[in-house]
Amino acid sequence: MAKTTPQHWQFATFLLSGFIMGYFMAQANPAALFGNSADSEENAKVIEVQVGADGGGVVQVPEEQEEEPSIIQVSADDDAVLGDLNAPIEIIEFSDYQCSYCQRFHLETFDDLVTNYVDTGKVKFVYRDYPLSFHAQAPLASVSAYCAYEQDSFWEYHDVIFVNLSEWSGSAEADQLFVTYAADLGLDVEAFEACLGSSESVNEVQNDLLDGLSYEVGATPTFFINGQKLEGAQPYSVFESVLDSILAELE
Repeated sequence: MAKTTPQHWQFATFLLSGFIMGYFMAQANPAALFGNSADSEENAKVIEVQVGADGGGVVQVPEEQEEEPSIIQVSADDDAVLGDLNAPIEIIEFSDYQCSYCQRFHLETFDDLVTNYVDTGKVKFVYRDYPLSFHAQAPLASVSAYCAYEQDSFWEYHDVIFVNLSEWSGSAEADQLFVTYAADLGLDVEAFEACLGSSESVNEVQNDLLDGLSYEVGATPTFFINGQKLEGAQPYSVFESVLDSILAELE
């Protein structure tokens, strides 16, 4: 197996991490990562946030204070799509591979969504990258997933890196592990490694991040369900309620 050159990873890390760091260092308050300024006691009561150390979390809104959700026009870009392109509902996720809450969603909720809504033609699911600045390996993970996407193996690779988060997160050999995962999936390793060092792959991830910032994504994961924003690793029942409500309105 070819060995990933340090220059490849330094190139990707320098471009992505430098950009991400500048934005998130300005948001030292963890609550600000969720778009909740909590400037007043009233604001603090409207949205209660369980904040994790990794910037992910679950947002809980008391029923008596819920309002009609605003609809945001969110681009799917040309990112990986799972499901029928003509499905009536589109879920766009902005996620960080090194975020434990993002992993929780994909291990506990994602498969049920796929089985009950994606595979039945009701939903198409789009994954977009949003690597947080304080996750050192997240940019590399995102670039790696993009390189798997270039070989039509995005979802398989996406599953592998979420399942193996504890192995590569914080590892000094994370770069080699990402290449190993590609080899284990039968990808062309030489092409994969060339992709890792390309400006195209870095730009793709950075474009996702820029789009997420423009949509005021502050938590990971964040979902836009036909433009309706949903933050945090919500349980399946929350997605089921939102999706069934939209489907009922479409009938």
